[in-house]
Amino acid sequence: MHFSMFAGLVAAAITFIAGGTHAANKIPVEAFASPPNFSSATLSPSGTKIAFMTSVEGHRHIMVLDRATNKSVLVPPHEKAELGGFFWGNEETLIITFLLSRKREGMRLRGTESKLFSFNIKSHEYVWLGKPKKKKESLGKTVAFGENVVHSLPAEPDKILISLSEDIYRPPEVFKVNIKNGRRTKVKRGIRGVYSWFADQTGHIRFGAGIVRQNNSLDSERKYAFLFDKDGNKTDLEKTDWYENYKLIDFTPDPNVIYVSGKTENGTKAIFTLDVTTGKIVEKIFGHDRVDVDNTVRHPLTRNVAGVGYTVDSYKVKYFDADLARIQHSLKKALKSDIYITGRARDKNLYLVVATAPNNPGEYYLFNRDTGKLDYLAARLNAIYPEDMSSPLIVQIPTRDDDTIPAYVTLPKGAKKGARLPTVVLPHGGPHARDTADWDFWSQFYANRGYAVMQPNFRGSTGYGDGFMKAGRKRWGGLMQDDVTDATLWMINEGYADPERICIVGASYGGYAAMFAPIKEPELYKCAISINGVPDLPAMKLSDKNHVGFGEWIKNIGLKGQPDETVSPYHRAEEINIPMLLMSSVDDDRVPYKMSQRMQSRMKKLKKNSRYIQIENGGHSMITEAARVKMLSETEKFLAEHIGK
Repeated sequence: MHFSMFAGLVAAAITFIAGGTHAANKIPVEAFASPPNFSSATLSPSGTKIAFMTSVEGHRHIMVLDRATNKSVLVPPHEKAELGGFFWGNEETLIITFLLSRKREGMRLRGTESKLFSFNIKSHEYVWLGKPKKKKESLGKTVAFGENVVHSLPAEPDKILISLSEDIYRPPEVFKVNIKNGRRTKVKRGIRGVYSWFADQTGHIRFGAGIVRQNNSLDSERKYAFLFDKDGNKTDLEKTDWYENYKLIDFTPDPNVIYVSGKTENGTKAIFTLDVTTGKIVEKIFGHDRVDVDNTVRHPLTRNVAGVGYTVDSYKVKYFDADLARIQHSLKKALKSDIYITGRARDKNLYLVVATAPNNPGEYYLFNRDTGKLDYLAARLNAIYPEDMSSPLIVQIPTRDDDTIPAYVTLPKGAKKGARLPTVVLPHGGPHARDTADWDFWSQFYANRGYAVMQPNFRGSTGYGDGFMKAGRKRWGGLMQDDVTDATLWMINEGYADPERICIVGASYGGYAAMFAPIKEPELYKCAISINGVPDLPAMKLSDKNHVGFGEWIKNIGLKGQPDETVSPYHRAEEINIPMLLMSSVDDDRVPYKMSQRMQSRMKKLKKNSRYIQIENGGHSMITEAARVKMLSETEKFLAEHIGK
């Protein structure tokens, strides 16, 4: 393996932002809490520049490094927004998505809006691509919302397609916008019910979808999905036979053949091609008999579908593109890691790749296919060393109803079965999500502090097929909670956990599970921690009724056959008999932070052992470094007090 001068440049460029020294044993909390120092890296069209996300004062920023001049540019952030993502529009211009959390005019709840900008790396000037035409408004108070890239138009380096609504009461329309000056022309008028637009590989608008609610009634929600031919004629897909079982996800080079997702004979989600003229499946592109396809993977140049991502235990990429598949295969053998390709120069055989492993959050390399030279660039987290991390154990948990669920156990470095360690049970949020064996800052932090960590994928989790996910519907406080309990008991029975030192910790739905655990299992846990959790199910349902498209979700919350209050921690708080830590973010736009405040008030009124900590700027997922440092530090102190050595 070769190490180039450019690798040194990257290291120097990110050291002043988030430098770290190799620390053994107890690693500083900031090493786990920091956003990546080097992530989402991509090559400019010429291959002479690399743009990547980095961390500055705990927030995500973009840095551009010029390989020819050894100069770097730190892209200034927008003070009211968080960085969402970016890509190269042309050699001198980045297209950047910013995420803004705020209350919209006339609406009671906070929402996250996406705003699109271009940034010229020479002039250092921003152009707001979705700037309203009818009113002169600021970024923090705008008419337009939901600005999204529809197509990057590779054949027109100065243009892209975007969708936006110039009035919150009108559906979004599609515009071709000049990324240099922001001038735009309309290419597709809005259609009632359509809030997402998609283009085919040539940049023609071919698909629109959305949902509309009538009379503010959950039962009146109607889905819309329209497919357009080359002449603009539309087909209502909700009236076709095939759309009930398959969902359009992208377009192939053939205008009459599309990529769709649908179920295999095993109930897992797979990718197929479908002929829209016949409504018949052409070919099964990829499917797995145990797990779902997670996503499609884009070609780094064309942005067309070039593969799929899926997760058995660790995330994998399967490339359909023959060249990308060959590069992945050879580099996987050389680096002994999972490989996926994030960038390629337009006219050179120069590739940007990332290598990952369960004990490694990721490392970036520059690969010159012509010379075979592979240069190390940077680690995603420069204060995390793989040799200090633990690789999770992949286990199957037997459940009380004679089934099994997948789970991951992360132990302190060097710990073995039978150690009977203080244990953190860490159910994931969602609940329609899943944990994996990939590197995870939260579980690795607790393992570094001496705790065994159990992460169960209870029924209701996604990724294991439709049946596994649907098994959790209307099972809050029931089957889903029992699966977490069975995983905890397994830790005890297998000798990993000290039965007298177990705490349950979770965020979002995981926070709900943590709060409900001592109610259902009063003797099993010694403490509980909820972060942006859901303590009050009736209140959560009432809040979610304000969100169009949440009708099906609301129907699946709770426990079948029981009033919501039966499985609501707030309503059964008098039964909680263990110390509880509650944390919430003021800017959480998913679970109102005042729910945790009300839970704390009720706990104190009942004279329960409870503490509440408020985070000012973390969002629902605690995305800022300050929020994560606070979360990890406070939970570390709480765990040490109640189950520590």
